[in-house]
Amino acid sequence: MTEQKHNEGSHGNDLDVFVTNENNSGTDTFKAGPGTPVATIIDQLYASKKLGIPKRYNDDRLQCEGGGDILQFSALHLGELAEKHCKSLRWRFAGGTGGA
Repeated sequence: MTEQKHNEGSHGNDLDVFVTNENNSGTDTFKAGPGTPVATIIDQLYASKKLGIPKRYNDDRLQCEGGGDILQFSALHLGELAEKHCKSLRWRFAGGTGGA
């Protein structure tokens, strides 16, 4: 039997997204199904008290561990992101300054 961890067609196979805030070392883990939009996880991380992100700025950075911008893939589903762009689902957040 083959593993279907990242298969959008499978049910009950939640994926774990581990996020570290590089500004304050806060961490949080988000569980979601492979069909969950990446944008939903991004919204959840901004609302996370564990990550302590005070405000959303245009110059915020969200990187996949090992490289690659996550924000550009917000329209994808989590399973597709894991299969094609960020297998580890370990993200690093760095808050912007908002500019002046």
